[in-house]
Amino acid sequence: MEWINNLTSLGLLWDGVGVFVLGAPSFLRTAAEIEKESGTYWDYNIHELRSKASLQVDVGVGSLLLLVGFLLQFLASLNIQLSVEWLVYILWLFCPAFLVFYFPYGRNKTIDTVTKKIESAIKQNLDKK
Repeated sequence: MEWINNLTSLGLLWDGVGVFVLGAPSFLRTAAEIEKESGTYWDYNIHELRSKASLQVDVGVGSLLLLVGFLLQFLASLNIQLSVEWLVYILWLFCPAFLVFYFPYGRNKTIDTVTKKIESAIKQNLDKK
């Protein structure tokens, strides 16, 4: 069980998941989505708005995962060991569990929330004019 306390490997796992969260959505975009974003609409383009909201969410979540990964690697470089065994298990199990739940459920829900907030702000600004 020595490998479980290897913070360098744990940090690399978190970094890998962060990079995946940052990069995977761009590979999964369809031509139809890109076509909708490039159209011209009155006031604003809801498809482009959703695309920008998804970019904001993916960059925020991916960057947070990368920061945790770099922090774990930094702690490993200082030869610091996490003495709380259950915390180490949680850190190891979080990344795979996160990927399982983030893309099918959490990502779209978060993007919908961000899109609605931005759309509400846009409508308020349009009403003022």
